[in-house]
Parts: sequence; structure tokens; C-alpha cells
Amino acid sequence: MTNTVKKMRFIAPSDAGTNIWLEPWCWEYEMPAGRELVVTYEPPPDREDCTSVSTYSDGIVLWCEGDNCKVWREGTEITL
Repeated sequence: MTNTVKKMRFIAPSDAGTNIWLEPWCWEYEMPAGRELVVTYEPPPDREDCTSVSTYSDGIVLWCEGDNCKVWREGTEITL
């Protein structure tokens, strides 16, 4: 069975930047004010996709269930 790639798009508020934490890898990405961050991933083929997003006063936590997760900031793939 072939999975389709899923995409999540985040845009920081225009008046302040924010952070995104990508779990379970403990990766932190800074998002300058008004900038875009896109996360793409392939959900697991053998179980339900339990990817979730939680918002907090100091940023966003994305728990990604996919194995092939990629992060794009302003159209450029980034890694830590």
C-alpha cells in the first residue's frame, strides 16, 4: 500500500516570531515574524496517523508520526 505525503503549513504572527518543536526528534525550528514553515511526512502505512499539533504561549509542538519527515522554511528544505 502506498501512502500519500501529508503537508502541514505554519505561519508565524506578523508581529512576533515563534518556535516549532518537532517530536519525537526534539528538533527546534525558529520562525521569524510573518514567515512560513512547512512540514511534510508520510504517515505510517500499518496504523492510524496520530500526528498532532499543540499550541503554547512560547510556540507550537508538532508530534509527527511519519518516518520520512522534511521541513521547509520559505521554500528551502532545512535540517538540524
